[in-house]
Amino acid sequence: MMQKIDPIIRKSRCNFRSAVLDPFAWRGGKLILSKQNLRFEPNSLEYDTSSLSIPLHNITSINARYPDFLSNRIVVLLKDGSIIEFRVPKRKEWIQDLIETTGNNLIRTDIPVIRPKSTIRFIRAVAKILAIIFSVSALTFLLQKLFTK
Repeated sequence: MMQKIDPIIRKSRCNFRSAVLDPFAWRGGKLILSKQNLRFEPNSLEYDTSSLSIPLHNITSINARYPDFLSNRIVVLLKDGSIIEFRVPKRKEWIQDLIETTGNNLIRTDIPVIRPKSTIRFIRAVAKILAIIFSVSALTFLLQKLFTK
């Protein structure tokens, strides 16, 4: 028995992250839109090589996160409440193809783009970095005072 082939509508390079505000979570790869799925396939050199396939019926809404002409981000809200962010070239064409493929207009501007847990992790990471910088500065100052007498 032959498998049905899901025809590809659009394919391009892409950066992906599922934890918004986690600055180190971007993964490079390819984003593929087919008749039934939105699929991310990571580059082979990424630390996490697991792919992600989202059935189109699980997408609640799509937000062009920054509505200016310079940005290339698309935020996807899923039925389970999770938020996924993509950076793609030709964002307008991607959004148009998503609208045509799903058969309805999923574009919204009221998607929450900040998750509290991610915000807290981000603030903690910044605080740790600042503490390290302060410690190194204080140690450098003390060593200079000690050895310049």
